[in-house]
Amino acid sequence: MRHGEVPWARAEAWAARLFEECEEALRGTPLPAEPDTARVEDFLIRVRRTGISPSGV
Repeated sequence: MRHGEVPWARAEAWAARLFEECEEALRGTPLPAEPDTARVEDFLIRVRRTGISPSGV
């Protein structure tokens, strides 16, 4: 786009298509609206502890 290789209209159409694909994916996702931060934090702590443990467990 910067050097004119891609016309602006084409870039806008691509952006609109990406937006629609994201909206469609959002409607069909099994993921919750908000992350379970406590669960994620617990997972990360366990992973970090495993990584620094001499036995790796």
